[in-house]
Amino acid sequence: MMDKEEIKRREWLKQASFKEKMKYYSSYYTIPLIITLFFAAVGISFVRTFIIHKESALYVTLVNFAALKEDSAAIADPFAKEHINTRRQEIVIDNSSYISADESEVNVLKYGYEDEQRLMTFVFTGLIDIMISGDDVIERYAEKQWFDDLSTFMDADMLAEFEKEGRILKYGGVPIAVRMDDSALLNDNYYYNGRKTDG
Repeated sequence: MMDKEEIKRREWLKQASFKEKMKYYSSYYTIPLIITLFFAAVGISFVRTFIIHKESALYVTLVNFAALKEDSAAIADPFAKEHINTRRQEIVIDNSSYISADESEVNVLKYGYEDEQRLMTFVFTGLIDIMISGDDVIERYAEKQWFDDLSTFMDADMLAEFEKEGRILKYGGVPIAVRMDDSALLNDNYYYNGRKTDG
């Protein structure tokens, strides 16, 4: 059974103007509504991230490259069509790092130090699958033993063919990189802005 205050309130609401009703509802329900909307937004965001999130199938970092096109799909799509389920997996092409070959110059550059720290974190956590850069940068990080021996995962015939063509870069007698200077796909989509004398 309703008390007298509740009956009076209901009667008043029946006769109140639209403006008065809105003022009444906003004074009583604003905070609960805001809290409800906040938790609903967080919940929707979480569910959306969980459903839409794709596993990284391949993470490629291009060091000292500037994009010539806005979209990196031209590089990723041919591989994606052949090798991954694009509904659940993705290829990440990251060209956001600039590393100077001159160690003394790194601290002068605005982002050089941060980029190097970020790259180091990616390497040691195993996020980066492929790194593409100039000889100067590759050799610098080969000294720090960042690279795997290509013979442990590359097809032996392909490795032998690349070696015959003089495209294999070795460090300490171990093959660590493949020269890609003549890659039309790479050169059509990215411009190398590192040291120009190197491959």
